[in-house]
Amino acid sequence: MSFVTESGSDSDFATGGAPDAVQSKLMRAEKKLHDESTHDLPESSYGAAMAMLVQAHDAEDWNVNAIAVVVYLVSLLSIAAEFFILITVKSYLTAPAVVEARSVYAEYHREMFNGETFLASAWDTWERKSEICQMPLSNITFCHVILAVWTACVMIDIKDTFFFAYLWGSLPASKQDDDGMVANFNEEDQQYVICKAPWSLKAIVFLTILIPKLMIACVCWWLGCRWLVATLSYSDVILNSVALAFIMELDEMVFYCMIPYDTQDWIRLHCITRPTRLTGSHKYLQDEQAAQLLTGGTAADGTNAMTLRKQRVRNSSITMMLTIGLVLLLPAIYIRYQQAIPGYKFDVAARCESYWDEITLELHEL
Repeated sequence: MSFVTESGSDSDFATGGAPDAVQSKLMRAEKKLHDESTHDLPESSYGAAMAMLVQAHDAEDWNVNAIAVVVYLVSLLSIAAEFFILITVKSYLTAPAVVEARSVYAEYHREMFNGETFLASAWDTWERKSEICQMPLSNITFCHVILAVWTACVMIDIKDTFFFAYLWGSLPASKQDDDGMVANFNEEDQQYVICKAPWSLKAIVFLTILIPKLMIACVCWWLGCRWLVATLSYSDVILNSVALAFIMELDEMVFYCMIPYDTQDWIRLHCITRPTRLTGSHKYLQDEQAAQLLTGGTAADGTNAMTLRKQRVRNSSITMMLTIGLVLLLPAIYIRYQQAIPGYKFDVAARCESYWDEITLELHEL
Protein backbone atom coordinates (compact mmCIF):
# COMPACT_ATOMS: atom_id res chain seq x y z
CA MET A 1 0.00 0.00 0.00
CA SER A 2 1.58 3.25 -1.12
CA PHE A 3 0.80 6.77 0.02
CA VAL A 4 0.54 10.00 -1.92
CA THR A 5 2.53 13.15 -1.29
CA GLU A 6 1.12 16.63 -1.70
CA SER A 7 2.70 16.80 -5.17
CA GLY A 8 0.86 13.63 -6.16
CA SER A 9 3.85 11.27 -6.48
CA ASP A 10 3.87 7.86 -4.83
CA SER A 11 5.92 7.21 -1.70
CA ASP A 12 5.77 4.99 1.33
CA PHE A 13 4.03 7.75 3.26
CA ALA A 14 3.44 11.47 3.14
CA THR A 15 0.96 13.79 4.78
CA GLY A 16 -1.60 15.51 2.66
CA GLY A 17 -1.34 18.89 4.37
CA ALA A 18 -1.91 19.91 7.95
CA PRO A 19 -5.43 18.99 9.12
CA ASP A 20 -7.55 21.58 10.92
CA ALA A 21 -8.19 21.38 14.68
CA VAL A 22 -11.46 19.44 14.36
CA GLN A 23 -10.00 16.90 11.94
CA SER A 24 -6.93 16.54 14.14
CA LYS A 25 -9.10 15.62 17.13
CA LEU A 26 -11.12 13.15 15.04
CA MET A 27 -7.95 11.53 13.70
CA ARG A 28 -6.55 11.13 17.22
CA ALA A 29 -9.83 9.50 18.24
CA GLU A 30 -9.68 7.14 15.25
CA LYS A 31 -6.10 6.21 16.10
CA LYS A 32 -7.15 5.56 19.70
CA LEU A 33 -9.86 3.20 18.44
CA HIS A 34 -7.35 1.44 16.20
CA ASP A 35 -4.89 1.08 19.09
CA GLU A 36 -7.58 -0.62 21.20
CA SER A 37 -6.60 -3.99 19.79
CA THR A 38 -7.99 -6.18 22.59
CA HIS A 39 -11.37 -6.86 24.18
CA ASP A 40 -11.92 -7.87 27.82
CA LEU A 41 -13.51 -11.21 28.55
CA PRO A 42 -17.03 -10.87 30.01
CA GLU A 43 -17.41 -10.87 33.78
CA SER A 44 -19.66 -13.91 33.74
CA SER A 45 -19.38 -17.66 34.00
CA TYR A 46 -18.78 -17.74 30.23
CA GLY A 47 -15.80 -15.40 30.51
CA ALA A 48 -14.49 -17.41 33.46
CA ALA A 49 -14.74 -20.62 31.43
CA MET A 50 -12.77 -19.03 28.55
CA ALA A 51 -10.04 -17.74 30.86
CA MET A 52 -9.73 -21.06 32.66
CA LEU A 53 -9.45 -23.00 29.39
CA VAL A 54 -6.59 -20.72 28.37
CA GLN A 55 -4.98 -21.10 31.79
CA ALA A 56 -5.26 -24.88 31.70
CA HIS A 57 -3.71 -24.91 28.21
CA ASP A 58 -0.74 -22.71 29.10
CA ALA A 59 0.04 -23.66 32.69
CA GLU A 60 2.60 -26.37 33.43
CA ASP A 61 1.86 -26.57 37.14
CA TRP A 62 -0.67 -29.31 37.85
CA ASN A 63 -2.01 -27.34 40.84
CA VAL A 64 -2.87 -24.41 38.57
CA ASN A 65 -4.38 -26.81 36.04
CA ALA A 66 -6.52 -28.43 38.74
CA ILE A 67 -7.85 -25.07 39.92
CA ALA A 68 -8.52 -23.99 36.34
CA VAL A 69 -10.48 -27.19 35.62
CA VAL A 70 -12.54 -26.80 38.80
CA VAL A 71 -13.43 -23.17 38.00
CA TYR A 72 -14.24 -24.19 34.41
CA LEU A 73 -16.63 -26.90 35.62
CA VAL A 74 -18.23 -24.49 38.11
CA SER A 75 -18.70 -22.03 35.26
CA LEU A 76 -20.46 -24.70 33.22
CA LEU A 77 -22.92 -25.11 36.09
CA SER A 78 -24.63 -21.93 34.97
CA ILE A 79 -25.23 -23.46 31.55
CA ALA A 80 -26.71 -26.60 33.11
CA ALA A 81 -28.79 -24.49 35.50
CA GLU A 82 -30.13 -22.33 32.67
CA PHE A 83 -31.14 -25.38 30.62
CA PHE A 84 -32.84 -26.89 33.69
CA ILE A 85 -34.72 -23.66 34.43
CA LEU A 86 -35.85 -23.38 30.80
CA ILE A 87 -37.22 -26.94 30.89
CA THR A 88 -38.99 -26.15 34.18
CA VAL A 89 -40.44 -22.90 32.85
CA LYS A 90 -41.76 -24.69 29.78
CA SER A 91 -43.38 -27.50 31.77
CA TYR A 92 -44.69 -25.72 34.86
CA LEU A 93 -45.20 -22.08 33.83
CA THR A 94 -45.58 -21.67 30.08
CA ALA A 95 -47.74 -24.76 29.45
CA PRO A 96 -50.38 -23.97 32.13
CA ALA A 97 -50.50 -20.31 31.02
CA VAL A 98 -51.06 -21.36 27.41
CA VAL A 99 -53.80 -23.81 28.39
CA GLU A 100 -55.58 -21.12 30.43
CA ALA A 101 -55.29 -18.51 27.67
CA ARG A 102 -56.65 -20.93 25.08
CA SER A 103 -59.51 -21.81 27.41
CA VAL A 104 -60.49 -18.16 27.93
CA TYR A 105 -60.36 -17.37 24.22
CA ALA A 106 -62.34 -20.51 23.31
CA GLU A 107 -64.98 -19.62 25.91
CA TYR A 108 -65.11 -16.06 24.54
CA HIS A 109 -66.02 -17.35 21.08
CA ARG A 110 -68.37 -19.97 22.47
CA GLU A 111 -70.32 -17.62 24.74
CA MET A 112 -70.09 -14.27 22.90
CA PHE A 113 -70.97 -15.34 19.37
CA ASN A 114 -73.97 -16.91 17.68
CA GLY A 115 -72.45 -17.88 14.38
CA GLU A 116 -70.87 -14.67 13.14
CA THR A 117 -73.09 -12.43 15.29
CA PHE A 118 -71.58 -10.86 18.42
CA LEU A 119 -73.90 -11.02 21.45
CA ALA A 120 -73.49 -7.65 23.18
CA SER A 121 -75.84 -8.60 26.02
CA ALA A 122 -73.80 -11.71 26.80
CA TRP A 123 -70.62 -9.61 26.83
CA ASP A 124 -72.05 -7.21 29.41
CA THR A 125 -72.63 -10.03 31.90
CA TRP A 126 -69.62 -12.25 31.10
CA GLU A 127 -67.52 -12.90 34.20
CA ARG A 128 -64.18 -13.39 32.43
CA LYS A 129 -64.02 -10.01 30.70
CA SER A 130 -61.15 -8.83 32.90
CA GLU A 131 -59.06 -11.86 31.97
CA ILE A 132 -59.43 -11.64 28.21
CA CYS A 133 -59.10 -7.85 28.20
CA GLN A 134 -55.81 -8.08 30.10
CA MET A 135 -54.45 -10.68 27.73
CA PRO A 136 -51.54 -8.96 25.88
CA LEU A 137 -52.94 -9.90 22.46
CA SER A 138 -56.02 -7.81 23.24
CA ASN A 139 -53.77 -4.72 23.11
CA ILE A 140 -51.39 -5.17 20.19
CA THR A 141 -49.38 -2.00 20.92
CA PHE A 142 -48.74 -2.99 24.53
CA CYS A 143 -47.96 -6.56 23.49
CA HIS A 144 -45.50 -5.43 20.83
CA VAL A 145 -43.70 -3.05 23.22
CA ILE A 146 -43.33 -5.70 25.91
CA LEU A 147 -42.05 -8.30 23.44
CA ALA A 148 -39.68 -5.71 21.91
CA VAL A 149 -38.20 -4.98 25.36
CA TRP A 150 -37.82 -8.71 25.97
CA THR A 151 -36.24 -9.16 22.53
CA ALA A 152 -33.76 -6.36 23.27
CA CYS A 153 -32.84 -8.06 26.56
CA VAL A 154 -32.11 -11.33 24.76
CA MET A 155 -30.38 -9.54 21.88
CA ILE A 156 -27.67 -8.37 24.30
CA ASP A 157 -26.63 -11.97 24.89
CA ILE A 158 -26.93 -12.90 21.22
CA LYS A 159 -24.77 -9.97 20.07
CA ASP A 160 -22.22 -10.77 22.77
CA THR A 161 -22.10 -14.41 21.69
CA PHE A 162 -21.63 -13.60 18.00
CA PHE A 163 -18.95 -11.04 18.81
CA PHE A 164 -16.90 -13.50 20.84
CA ALA A 165 -17.43 -16.16 18.18
CA TYR A 166 -15.96 -13.64 15.72
CA LEU A 167 -13.01 -12.91 18.03
CA TRP A 168 -12.20 -16.57 18.71
CA GLY A 169 -12.70 -17.51 15.07
CA SER A 170 -10.30 -14.73 13.99
CA LEU A 171 -7.47 -15.91 16.22
CA PRO A 172 -4.61 -17.47 14.26
CA ALA A 173 -3.91 -21.13 14.95
CA SER A 174 -0.82 -22.06 16.94
CA LYS A 175 2.17 -23.06 14.85
CA GLN A 176 4.49 -25.97 15.50
CA ASP A 177 7.55 -23.75 15.79
CA ASP A 178 6.13 -21.30 18.36
CA ASP A 179 6.16 -21.62 22.15
CA GLY A 180 2.64 -23.10 22.22
CA MET A 181 1.36 -20.40 24.57
CA VAL A 182 -2.15 -19.15 23.85
CA ALA A 183 -1.88 -16.00 25.98
CA ASN A 184 1.06 -13.62 26.25
CA PHE A 185 1.52 -11.25 29.17
CA ASN A 186 1.52 -7.61 28.11
CA GLU A 187 3.88 -5.76 30.46
CA GLU A 188 2.55 -2.34 29.47
CA ASP A 189 -1.14 -3.08 30.09
CA GLN A 190 -0.50 -5.75 32.74
CA GLN A 191 -2.86 -8.19 31.03
CA TYR A 192 -2.80 -11.68 29.58
CA VAL A 193 -3.65 -11.24 25.91
CA ILE A 194 -5.14 -14.26 24.12
CA CYS A 195 -3.44 -13.90 20.75
CA LYS A 196 -3.73 -17.36 19.18
CA ALA A 197 -5.48 -20.66 19.75
CA PRO A 198 -5.17 -24.22 18.42
CA TRP A 199 -8.18 -25.67 16.67
CA SER A 200 -8.80 -28.03 19.58
CA LEU A 201 -9.15 -25.12 22.03
CA LYS A 202 -11.40 -23.23 19.62
CA ALA A 203 -13.60 -26.33 19.28
CA ILE A 204 -13.97 -26.62 23.07
CA VAL A 205 -14.82 -22.91 23.38
CA PHE A 206 -17.46 -23.12 20.65
CA LEU A 207 -18.97 -26.46 21.70
CA THR A 208 -19.10 -25.93 25.48
CA ILE A 209 -19.50 -22.14 25.78
CA LEU A 210 -20.60 -20.18 22.73
CA ILE A 211 -23.05 -22.57 21.06
CA PRO A 212 -24.85 -23.47 24.36
CA LYS A 213 -25.01 -19.75 25.21
CA LEU A 214 -26.63 -19.00 21.83
CA MET A 215 -29.06 -21.91 22.19
CA ILE A 216 -30.10 -20.74 25.66
CA ALA A 217 -30.72 -17.21 24.41
CA CYS A 218 -32.84 -18.34 21.44
CA VAL A 219 -34.91 -20.87 23.42
CA CYS A 220 -35.36 -18.37 26.25
CA TRP A 221 -36.61 -15.75 23.78
CA TRP A 222 -39.16 -18.14 22.28
CA LEU A 223 -40.37 -19.42 25.66
CA GLY A 224 -40.51 -15.90 27.03
CA CYS A 225 -42.61 -14.63 24.13
CA ARG A 226 -44.96 -17.60 24.45
CA TRP A 227 -45.34 -17.13 28.21
CA LEU A 228 -45.87 -13.36 28.02
CA VAL A 229 -48.45 -13.63 25.23
CA ALA A 230 -50.42 -16.19 27.24
CA THR A 231 -50.37 -14.25 30.53
CA LEU A 232 -53.86 -13.08 31.53
CA SER A 233 -52.90 -10.05 33.62
CA TYR A 234 -50.96 -6.92 32.75
CA SER A 235 -49.30 -6.84 36.17
CA ASP A 236 -48.24 -10.47 35.77
CA VAL A 237 -46.80 -9.66 32.34
CA ILE A 238 -44.42 -7.17 33.97
CA LEU A 239 -43.52 -9.59 36.78
CA ASN A 240 -42.95 -12.42 34.31
CA SER A 241 -40.67 -10.17 32.25
CA VAL A 242 -38.52 -9.56 35.33
CA ALA A 243 -38.45 -13.29 36.06
CA LEU A 244 -37.28 -14.01 32.50
CA ALA A 245 -34.50 -11.42 32.81
CA PHE A 246 -33.33 -13.31 35.90
CA ILE A 247 -32.67 -16.37 33.75
CA MET A 248 -30.52 -14.33 31.37
CA GLU A 249 -28.46 -12.96 34.27
CA LEU A 250 -27.79 -16.34 35.88
CA ASP A 251 -24.29 -16.57 34.36
CA GLU A 252 -23.28 -13.30 36.04
CA MET A 253 -24.75 -14.45 39.35
CA VAL A 254 -22.66 -17.64 39.24
CA PHE A 255 -19.55 -15.58 38.48
CA TYR A 256 -20.00 -13.15 41.38
CA CYS A 257 -21.40 -15.68 43.86
CA MET A 258 -19.41 -18.88 43.38
CA ILE A 259 -16.02 -17.77 42.06
CA PRO A 260 -13.59 -16.40 44.72
CA TYR A 261 -12.58 -12.74 44.53
CA ASP A 262 -8.92 -13.44 43.76
CA THR A 263 -9.95 -15.76 40.91
CA GLN A 264 -12.31 -13.06 39.61
CA ASP A 265 -9.40 -10.60 39.60
CA TRP A 266 -7.27 -13.17 37.77
CA ILE A 267 -9.98 -13.62 35.14
CA ARG A 268 -10.19 -9.83 34.69
CA LEU A 269 -6.52 -9.85 33.69
CA HIS A 270 -7.42 -11.77 30.53
CA CYS A 271 -8.41 -10.18 27.24
CA ILE A 272 -8.61 -11.41 23.67
CA THR A 273 -7.05 -9.94 20.54
CA ARG A 274 -9.53 -8.32 18.20
CA PRO A 275 -8.95 -7.93 14.46
CA THR A 276 -8.09 -4.52 13.03
CA ARG A 277 -10.91 -2.00 12.72
CA LEU A 278 -9.66 -1.05 9.25
CA THR A 279 -11.77 -2.33 6.37
CA GLY A 280 -11.18 -3.49 2.82
CA SER A 281 -7.59 -3.71 1.58
CA HIS A 282 -6.45 -1.45 4.43
CA LYS A 283 -6.93 -4.22 7.00
CA TYR A 284 -3.69 -5.76 5.71
CA LEU A 285 -1.57 -2.68 6.47
CA GLN A 286 1.30 -3.09 8.89
CA ASP A 287 0.92 -1.32 12.24
CA GLU A 288 3.29 1.48 11.25
CA GLN A 289 1.50 2.09 7.94
CA ALA A 290 -1.89 2.03 9.66
CA ALA A 291 -0.67 4.55 12.23
CA GLN A 292 0.54 6.82 9.43
CA LEU A 293 -2.77 6.55 7.61
CA LEU A 294 -4.66 7.37 10.80
CA THR A 295 -2.54 10.43 11.61
CA GLY A 296 -2.85 12.38 8.39
CA GLY A 297 -1.53 10.23 5.56
CA THR A 298 -3.39 9.62 2.31
CA ALA A 299 -3.26 6.29 0.51
CA ALA A 300 -2.79 6.02 -3.25
CA ASP A 301 -6.52 5.32 -3.64
CA GLY A 302 -7.36 8.58 -1.88
CA THR A 303 -8.23 7.00 1.46
CA ASN A 304 -7.30 8.96 4.57
CA ALA A 305 -8.27 8.98 8.24
CA MET A 306 -11.49 10.88 7.62
CA THR A 307 -12.51 8.44 4.87
CA LEU A 308 -11.91 5.52 7.23
CA ARG A 309 -13.92 7.30 9.90
CA LYS A 310 -16.85 7.70 7.52
CA GLN A 311 -16.65 4.00 6.62
CA ARG A 312 -16.59 3.01 10.30
CA VAL A 313 -19.52 5.30 11.16
CA ARG A 314 -21.45 3.95 8.15
CA ASN A 315 -20.83 0.33 9.16
CA SER A 316 -21.75 1.09 12.78
CA SER A 317 -24.93 2.82 11.65
CA ILE A 318 -25.90 -0.14 9.46
CA THR A 319 -25.29 -2.53 12.37
CA MET A 320 -27.35 -0.37 14.71
CA MET A 321 -30.23 -0.06 12.26
CA LEU A 322 -30.23 -3.82 11.65
CA THR A 323 -30.33 -4.45 15.40
CA ILE A 324 -33.18 -1.97 15.91
CA GLY A 325 -34.98 -3.55 12.96
CA LEU A 326 -34.67 -7.02 14.46
CA VAL A 327 -35.80 -5.81 17.89
CA LEU A 328 -38.93 -4.30 16.34
CA LEU A 329 -39.57 -6.86 13.60
CA LEU A 330 -39.16 -10.13 15.52
CA PRO A 331 -41.99 -9.35 18.00
CA ALA A 332 -44.26 -8.34 15.12
CA ILE A 333 -43.52 -11.62 13.32
CA TYR A 334 -44.08 -13.60 16.51
CA ILE A 335 -47.42 -11.87 17.19
CA ARG A 336 -48.54 -12.53 13.63
CA TYR A 337 -47.61 -16.22 13.60
CA GLN A 338 -47.81 -17.10 17.33
CA GLN A 339 -49.17 -20.52 18.27
CA ALA A 340 -49.81 -19.89 21.96
CA ILE A 341 -53.45 -19.26 20.99
CA PRO A 342 -53.91 -20.95 17.60
CA GLY A 343 -56.45 -19.31 15.34
CA TYR A 344 -56.43 -16.01 17.23
CA LYS A 345 -58.45 -13.53 15.15
CA PHE A 346 -57.39 -10.25 16.84
CA ASP A 347 -61.08 -9.62 17.55
CA VAL A 348 -60.90 -8.76 21.24
CA ALA A 349 -59.46 -5.23 21.28
CA ALA A 350 -62.60 -3.51 20.00
CA ARG A 351 -64.79 -5.32 22.55
CA CYS A 352 -62.50 -4.39 25.43
CA GLU A 353 -62.82 -0.65 24.83
CA SER A 354 -66.13 -0.63 26.68
CA TYR A 355 -64.57 -2.62 29.55
CA TRP A 356 -61.76 -0.10 30.01
CA ASP A 357 -64.26 2.76 29.75
CA GLU A 358 -66.19 1.19 32.63
CA ILE A 359 -63.00 0.90 34.71
CA THR A 360 -62.13 4.54 34.00
CA LEU A 361 -65.65 5.68 34.93
CA GLU A 362 -65.53 3.76 38.20
CA LEU A 363 -62.21 5.42 39.08
CA HIS A 364 -63.65 8.88 38.43
CA GLU A 365 -66.64 8.14 40.65
CA LEU A 366 -64.47 7.17 43.64
